[in-house]
Amino acid sequence: MSPERRANGRVARRVDVRFWRRGAAQSSAGFTTNVSTTGLFLGTSLSLVPGERLRLEVGDRDNGFAVEGVVVRVHRVAMALRQVMQPGAGVRFLLPDELVAELVPGVREAAAAASRTPGTSS
Repeated sequence: MSPERRANGRVARRVDVRFWRRGAAQSSAGFTTNVSTTGLFLGTSLSLVPGERLRLEVGDRDNGFAVEGVVVRVHRVAMALRQVMQPGAGVRFLLPDELVAELVPGVREAAAAASRTPGTSS
């Protein structure tokens, strides 16, 4: 067995997920098999690609959240083995500063410059 590479522990939990591929109008359905504060494993038979961006809605009847994520690994399973192994993808949640930096180019540099300037506040 390989050593755990994740910094945050995972919790086994099956929760429904609706997700959209970047630019897609239609959502797809999947589910989590495990979740951490930084990502999840998305059970799906769709062929996802490492680096692909997803918008996810994760939840049950009582609780849930929406988040942007990026596929970091793909677990492909032969059709004959899908009764015993789940295909899907590991998804890392994108942080708010990553999303803002994507929307507003230069914001990270401006924040860094402001933090170096005495007497300024954010």
